Amino acid sequence: MEIFIKKLTRVDIERYLELPNDTRREALPPTQGAGDVVIPIRFGQDGVTVDVHCSSRAGRIRFTKGWVEIARNMRVNVGDVVALQREDHGGYRMTNQLNALKKKAQEPPAPEPEPEPTTETFIDAGALRKHSHIHGERQYVCHYEGCGKKFLDSSKLKRHFLIHTGERDFVCPHEGCGKAFSLDFNLRSHMKTHSQENYHICPHPECGKRYAHEYKLKNHIASHHEKISYNCSLLSIEERIGSKGRGSLIN
Repeated sequence: MEIFIKKLTRVDIERYLELPNDTRREALPPTQGAGDVVIPIRFGQDGVTVDVHCSSRAGRIRFTKGWVEIARNMRVNVGDVVALQREDHGGYRMTNQLNALKKKAQEPPAPEPEPEPTTETFIDAGALRKHSHIHGERQYVCHYEGCGKKFLDSSKLKRHFLIHTGERDFVCPHEGCGKAFSLDFNLRSHMKTHSQENYHICPHPECGKRYAHEYKLKNHIASHHEKISYNCSLLSIEERIGSKGRGSLIN
C-alpha cells in the first residue's frame, strides 16, 4: 500500500520531512497525544532499516530524527520524488521514485512479438505496398516525457509531435479569419470555405445552399431533397361517392 508520495524540498532533505495532506494516516501508527512514535523504515537495495521518529504538530505529521540519515544514504536531491509503502508483512519501505524511473528507462526494451502471417488480399499493388508498412519496424520514437509512441516513418512522428507542442504555424490569410492549423493540408482544406469558385451549390430550386466540400452537398441533398413521399392511392370519399350517394360505398 502506498502511504504517500512527495517531491522533496531543501527543508525536507536538511531538516525534517513534512508529510503531504493526502497521506494515508490510518496506515501509520497513531501519533495524536502520544508524542513521537518510532517507525522502522527500510530503504535501498540492501534493505537497511533506520528508526524514524514521527510526530504531529498542529495537525501536520513530520518525520524528524532518523529521516535525515535515510535521505543522506539514499542520496536524494531537491526535486526527487520519494514514496513510503506499507509492505505485506506490515513493515515500511521508502523508495526514490525518480531513480526507479531512470533505471527503468535504461533497461533494454522488450522485444516486440513477430507479426502473425496474414492472408489479407488487396485490389492493387499500391494498396499492398501501403499495407506492408504496418509490418515494418516502428523505429521512430516520440521522446516527449511520458509518451514513447513509435511510428513507421519520420513524417508521422513529426505530425504526432505537434499534439504535444500545440504548434499551429499555418494561419489563414483571409481577412478577419485568423484561424491557425498545425498542418498545411488542414489549412488548404479550410481555405476552400473562403473561395466562392469552389462552392458546391445545391441545384434544387428555391434552395441555393452552398458547401465548401462536395460530400457535404451530397449529404444535404440526400437529407433534404430526396425524401420519398408516400401518397394514398385510394380515392377520396367525395370522388367515391360522386352522384351515387353514400350507399354505394357499402358493398
